[in-house]
Amino acid sequence: MSNWDSLILFPLVSLFLVVGYFIVLGKRRFNQFQQWIFILQHFAFWLALSIVLNLNYNFISFDILKNITNFGLILLVSSLFYAAIFFIPASWITGLLKSRKVWFYCSYFLLAVAIISLLVFPKNLGALIFAALAFGFGISTNSLWFLFFNEQFLQQSNPFLTSASVLPAVGLAGMTGNSIFLGLKGTITNQTTFHSVVFSIMLAVLLISFSCSFFIKEKKLYLGAFDTKTLAVISPFKWSKVWIILLLIFIVAILRELSQGDLLNLIIVQNLNKRGFGFEAIQRFIHFSQQIWWIGQGLGAILIYPLVVKKFGIKNSLVGAFAIWAGYFLLIGTVQIAELYLVLQILNGFVLGALLGILFSLIIMWNSRVKNRPITGFFSAINAFSGFIVQFGLHSAVLKQIGIFNGVAIDWNMPIVNFNLEMLKTTVIILFVTLAGISILLVGLVYFTGNYISGEFANQKNFDDNVKVLMKQWNDKIPQLNKLNNN
Repeated sequence: MSNWDSLILFPLVSLFLVVGYFIVLGKRRFNQFQQWIFILQHFAFWLALSIVLNLNYNFISFDILKNITNFGLILLVSSLFYAAIFFIPASWITGLLKSRKVWFYCSYFLLAVAIISLLVFPKNLGALIFAALAFGFGISTNSLWFLFFNEQFLQQSNPFLTSASVLPAVGLAGMTGNSIFLGLKGTITNQTTFHSVVFSIMLAVLLISFSCSFFIKEKKLYLGAFDTKTLAVISPFKWSKVWIILLLIFIVAILRELSQGDLLNLIIVQNLNKRGFGFEAIQRFIHFSQQIWWIGQGLGAILIYPLVVKKFGIKNSLVGAFAIWAGYFLLIGTVQIAELYLVLQILNGFVLGALLGILFSLIIMWNSRVKNRPITGFFSAINAFSGFIVQFGLHSAVLKQIGIFNGVAIDWNMPIVNFNLEMLKTTVIILFVTLAGISILLVGLVYFTGNYISGEFANQKNFDDNVKVLMKQWNDKIPQLNKLNNN
């Protein structure tokens, strides 16, 4: 069985990790029915998107897009481009309306219309452009899921537990969606049938997520900034703290795109081809690399709360993560062995999961301390835009056949090359040694600013006490809230 990995291995690994994730949540005392329904809703939503979008939630993974050579059209079929536009309005509008669910429902509607359009007009470019826009709108809900959980279930008291509980679902959904896509692609040879089956499954999963939303109440009392009394006893909001975090996510997003995905796949393909690997073996190797990266990211996200916050502290964890990333870039740049890339992807994913979780937790924390400023929207927009710029740049270089991309043909699900890239080895060394140097500079930045951007959570020994202070504002302000939580 040539595609045993897609049909058996990846689905089993995905199932094992999803079950493990729910066990971890159970140990974290998820004792409310609505909490479990929310996690199911969140997981199903991202699973629906992951089935048809590639590794970085950007381009729809279908053959029709391989023939697009116009830069304007590449822009129009990029979901991340639209997501970067929608992120800030998503945070700002839902904050003003005191309802995150409004944006959720709009995304469900747009996604359903887009899927139905693609089912009816499978090869219509206009339908694909509308679908990319709708998928981008769906991606723009990303920060809202975290805000909703932190507001409704933790009363804005623990953004780190929020990230550790919610972020892994995105990674696991991505891994599971990729497994479903590859499994179907390996068994259905007719492209029309494959197209119909994939989008039908996507629609069914989306309906499951939509159905879950009716079991979850949104209490508007929990939305908004902390009151004056609470703000007086916690670390004050300063834009300088936010700008440092935004600078960090901008650089992290760029490093993320260069550390995995199309560029890394290009390097792996060249390496394996020189050693005599066949096409199917190379495909399988790349699939393994992608899946291992998802696993590492999920583990990094899950361990944010018990390991990062409670044991090492935020500053030390940021320093350690960037130091590990520097070592990762140095290794893959100087020791160009495909098997080493494969092993290191779990480390790469782990570091990324931890960094995203920490930085987003911090931005959620500061978001609760200022009124009518879509700070989480800024964060997510920068994250998406940085990813889009790198991917757009890579695909533009391929279209223009520039430098090491001369002779490269990009498959929107994975890049396959014409294997005559003499410049590749030198370019890889220069690029990744440079990225290692950037990571070392980031070590210095977070060493001197880590405590500053962490506020009162800088000291992990006082973490639980700080959570109690934030919880107390609700108990003092609205005594009835405790009763509502138990309903």
